[in-house]
Amino acid sequence: MNKTVLIWLALAALLSFKSFRRPSYAVGLYMLTFLVHPSFWWWGDAIEGYRWNFFAGLLLLGTVILNNQRQPQVQASPLQTGVARVLFLILLNAVFVHFMLAVNPDSSMGWLTNRLKFALLFFLLQYSIRDQKDFRIVAMSILFGIGYIGYEATINERGSFNGGRLEGIGAAGVQSANQLASLLVTALPLGTAVLFTRTATWIKVVAVLCCAFTL
Repeated sequence: MNKTVLIWLALAALLSFKSFRRPSYAVGLYMLTFLVHPSFWWWGDAIEGYRWNFFAGLLLLGTVILNNQRQPQVQASPLQTGVARVLFLILLNAVFVHFMLAVNPDSSMGWLTNRLKFALLFFLLQYSIRDQKDFRIVAMSILFGIGYIGYEATINERGSFNGGRLEGIGAAGVQSANQLASLLVTALPLGTAVLFTRTATWIKVVAVLCCAFTL
């Protein structure tokens, strides 16, 4: 077992432990298992067979429920917002289309399941972020993840270029250069957001470096 695996396991254990005080750390663990999942990298053969992302998702759900009971939200519940109502209508329509109109229900079920998972993650993220510190934890977790992808491609020269497109690098659900680009572009604005929060200068510098590695 190489040093990178040990570091990854230590970081996963630390985030798991800290998540019981702040669910935002469970979001950090979820992003670790999504963006830096062992099965997608050269160092992860020894631990790639485990369902790390599933465990992180369960931990996130559990810690959100526990912390919501101990520390009720001061603001309105995310489930009571206008965005939530619109999302529920979208999901209700998706469920109706699947069960009543889908030509191929087997194929449609995978699409529907993914949409339900995305909706659940959307609400869990909202419940996890209670203040600026939580936001920084979540934002930096994502930035560290995309920064690592950029580091592997830039410094370690992982992947291969084919017609100006970087192939062979990705994350869960990322199978092509276009999907990878969409993922990275979506995360990059978080770097700018971190710069305008009250945080240490070194954190802002790290955020900029992570963004730079992905360009």
